[in-house]
Amino acid sequence: MKKVLYFLLLFITCRASAQEESFVVYQVDPLVKVLKERNYFRDQTDTIRVARGETATIQLVIRANKDINRLSADVGDISDRSFSLQQHEIRWVGYVKVGRKYKSPSKDILRSASGYFPDPLFDDTTMSMHQGEVEPLWISVPVPLNAAPGVYKGTVTISGRGRRRAALKKVFYIRVYPVSVPQTSLWVTNWMSFAPGNLAYMNNGKPVETFSPLYWNLLGKFAAIAGSHGQNIYRIYPVWLTRYMFNSKGQYQFDFSNFDKEVELFEKEGKLKRIEGGHLAWRSGKWADPYFVEVPVKEKKSTDLSSPGASNAIESNGFHFVKLPLSDARAKRF
Repeated sequence: MKKVLYFLLLFITCRASAQEESFVVYQVDPLVKVLKERNYFRDQTDTIRVARGETATIQLVIRANKDINRLSADVGDISDRSFSLQQHEIRWVGYVKVGRKYKSPSKDILRSASGYFPDPLFDDTTMSMHQGEVEPLWISVPVPLNAAPGVYKGTVTISGRGRRRAALKKVFYIRVYPVSVPQTSLWVTNWMSFAPGNLAYMNNGKPVETFSPLYWNLLGKFAAIAGSHGQNIYRIYPVWLTRYMFNSKGQYQFDFSNFDKEVELFEKEGKLKRIEGGHLAWRSGKWADPYFVEVPVKEKKSTDLSSPGASNAIESNGFHFVKLPLSDARAKRF
């Protein structure tokens, strides 16, 4: 009877001690998308396996037992007996709400009851959590080509403040194999637009003048970030980036300086390997609507391209881009 009471008391004490912790930390497979409504996790202290030249990724999930503020993380030494992995990045995972739904979704669709999905990675902030919330932490460790093969041990310290300061340490392991991957063969693209309103997100909400010094400065920063995430294909628009002129005979002449400058910038900063040419033709409205083609013309000549559905879209270097239905574009010569 005394033994039963002893183990019962020990169980209650341990459980109460665990509940006193402001938060708990779990290691989760990096391929798992941690939804905000998820509340059950199994701690999987798994060894991350990589070759030299790859990047090891560790995903941890913090679950708050109490409200906690200014949650931060710090990674200490990552080493085996003979070599240390000096570089690492720590990012909190942000969430975005998805509003578009498909009538016939894929059978392997990832469903979220809240509509929120993990997407952006923040490296310049601390986090605050309410009781019962979960928050993923993303740790990236680039493995240099000269790294010694072996098992590396790392420690991350996560700390925050509720009624009192709380801190927990979590150990993780990385196995580096004696195989080198100096360059990946994976092609990665991502659609983007550098319209003035879009670049405003990188300029405190203020629109950015196209081809201004600030425009090129922000494109360089974008390219560097995209390249660091493995993007090596970029959608670059030769039609929009070209300067159009007429010679004395009324024939088109083209200046590709801005196109060349953008290509060179992404080659230098963004690890450009291939160019995904920008569209020449677009849908005229909804996804299933007919196509139109954009044609640069002088304003005085825009009447030559007038037709039902044609309209001026943007102006560049004294030229207007006219939206012309494909049926009319085939019938006209420029």
